[in-house]
Amino acid sequence: MPSFFLRAVAVFALWSVPAVATAGSRDDLLRLVPDDYTFCVVVQNLREHAKSDNDSTFLKGLAESPILKALQGSPEAKKFQLVLDTLLKDLEITPQQLRDDLLGDAIVFAYRKPATPGKPEQEDGLVLVHARDEKLLARVVDRINALQTKAGELKAVEAVDGTDGKYFRRVKAADAGTAGFYALRGNQLLFSVQEALLKETLAKRAATGKGEPPIAGRLKKLGVDDAPITWLINPRAFDADLANSARTGKGSELAFLKEFAKYWKAVDGVGVFLNFSPALEVGVAVNVRKDDLPPAARRFYTEAGKRSPLWDRVPDNALVALIVRTHTESMAGMLGAFLTEEDRKKVLDGLAQAARPFLDRKDLGPVARGFGPDAGFWLFPPDPKGKTWCPQALAAVRLAPGQDGRQAERAAIKGLDFLTRLASLSNRELDVFEEQYGGMVVTGLASPTLFPPGFRPCFASKGGYIVVAGSPETIVAFDPPTGEATDAGEVPVLRISVAAWRAYLKEHRSGLTEFLAGLHKCDPATMASQIDALLPLLEGLDRVELVQRTGPERVSLVLRFTEAKR
Repeated sequence: MPSFFLRAVAVFALWSVPAVATAGSRDDLLRLVPDDYTFCVVVQNLREHAKSDNDSTFLKGLAESPILKALQGSPEAKKFQLVLDTLLKDLEITPQQLRDDLLGDAIVFAYRKPATPGKPEQEDGLVLVHARDEKLLARVVDRINALQTKAGELKAVEAVDGTDGKYFRRVKAADAGTAGFYALRGNQLLFSVQEALLKETLAKRAATGKGEPPIAGRLKKLGVDDAPITWLINPRAFDADLANSARTGKGSELAFLKEFAKYWKAVDGVGVFLNFSPALEVGVAVNVRKDDLPPAARRFYTEAGKRSPLWDRVPDNALVALIVRTHTESMAGMLGAFLTEEDRKKVLDGLAQAARPFLDRKDLGPVARGFGPDAGFWLFPPDPKGKTWCPQALAAVRLAPGQDGRQAERAAIKGLDFLTRLASLSNRELDVFEEQYGGMVVTGLASPTLFPPGFRPCFASKGGYIVVAGSPETIVAFDPPTGEATDAGEVPVLRISVAAWRAYLKEHRSGLTEFLAGLHKCDPATMASQIDALLPLLEGLDRVELVQRTGPERVSLVLRFTEAKR
């Protein structure tokens, strides 16, 4: 059973989800983290974030949702709440004191893996807390020691006069050994399971000046300096492991590791972060020296970091939109470098075999170069004037200018036509149609029995794009963009409009439930009740987005939840 102290630390971590501190108190703790840390979790500014999120309609709606209420009523959740209530009662503090006075400034968890693999006893862990209330911090630590001693988990708490001041050894009662070491220095609590690490930390505290700690600089480079919670990964802590794996690897594994090492050496830091304001964000940031990446990777990431002009064609009420920029030749070069020559040949042979009905092997290269880099898909509600509940969809892939683009266009039309006629031959209820709109020919499938009203999947070449859509009318309405991609600090990748989904489900609920019930062979009322259960989850939220942020030596991928305007 875990010790009382470690249980308290775990609860501290759970209560850190929205917290707040000044950069000064955070940096005072960061100066104490070992330079060779493996992982480091930084929690800051909890108190203020907790206050600012009190009126969150999204969080309130989530708390009232049937799913979360069911989870809150589960035996596991009730047990956790009981443990938390008991712990706070034993510590003689309120939840507000725990959040605001103990954890509201800054908390840092640092871990350093053992120098010798397979020696878990050499693992170093460090917990640092900067509390607002110095007296409350000391009282809670004394209370924890007293409770563990009374419970028989501790035999004694011994004071040790160290070179850099007094610290405490917590002696286990059940067997030989210790339950960790800690020191109190004013508003700071320093705790480690290893005495050597605590002494190292105390020495560092005594010698450290007031300059910016290296980890604070890393947070800035990652663009997460103000994030309430950040989990930092030190890439250099894994260099030796990667080198050892490369020495023992063979064949495909060795090829992969050697190429991966080129990317890994260019990475100076990785951070997983959580933000609460102005929107809820979860993201991954990578601090990378782009000039040290392979040329194909530099080209790929440069193109991916630009905003596609296709975003200008996405309707404001689109239910879902996904748009990417993929430089095909660079991506192929990147992926191919991770394979052996034999594996690359197998992949090319597989692609050639799959494309054989409509493409010669010698045309694979030109056709690959002829697509992109812009590609997108979006789904949007039906025209209110129409008589269908079926949403419309459109997918568009840009064609490169010149001969490569023309070859890609011919291959795409030929392949899509082949698949369309093959589907028709496989099912007698599917009919192939061709319709002329000016100089454009639209080819597709129709079926009054298999497809919902208004849905006639089709394709065409239009304005330098290969377009696939849910109806010819959608292709006709598509206005191919003529502009080029632009540099941007934040580039959207995926957007889900929750507001549009709410409106769509409310307006077209009847037709949708009847179609889905027939598809799944169930009662329409059952399907309707499932949709009704989903709607409360969507309240209070406007949209969900996946965006890419770029900066000097930095790439971030962020999932953002934006609240509905009140």
